[in-house]
Amino acid sequence: PKPQNPKTPKPQNPLKLNLKYYLHKGGMESSTDLVLTMNGVLSICKNPENFNYEGDETRLFQIIELKDFANDETKKKLRLRLKLSDGYSSVIALIYKEVYTEMMDVELKLFDIVKIKHFSKSKVKDKNILILKPILVVKTGLKEELGKPVDVETNLRLPDF
Repeated sequence: PKPQNPKTPKPQNPLKLNLKYYLHKGGMESSTDLVLTMNGVLSICKNPENFNYEGDETRLFQIIELKDFANDETKKKLRLRLKLSDGYSSVIALIYKEVYTEMMDVELKLFDIVKIKHFSKSKVKDKNILILKPILVVKTGLKEELGKPVDVETNLRLPDF
């Protein structure tokens, strides 16, 4: 491959462009560029072990599926089942009732961008699952998913990872 001319601008991250478009279109032009954490889902799930993350790194993901079990008597402890996306991979994430109550008035909506700091990762029937501690909504009002996320288990089987 020939070396890239230093004057040639690097191609921009399409998710960043997409999000800028939304911020502008929604009349909420913002100086802070929110970008989903690149390969954030993969970086968590490629670790084969179950683990608990209490570090300082935060990750930005988009909610691309949302199921609320508030009125489901069969789900005693579970409150929300989410599918989170980094624009490339997606993973199932659970929020238990006791964590949900800690989140006070945080209202999660489909396509919101959320900040995740503390969580644990487990495997259930060979599928990665995240158990979330309280999360924050950093952007709401988006109308569609960013990128073309694929289930993380599919991406983990690709030779690049």
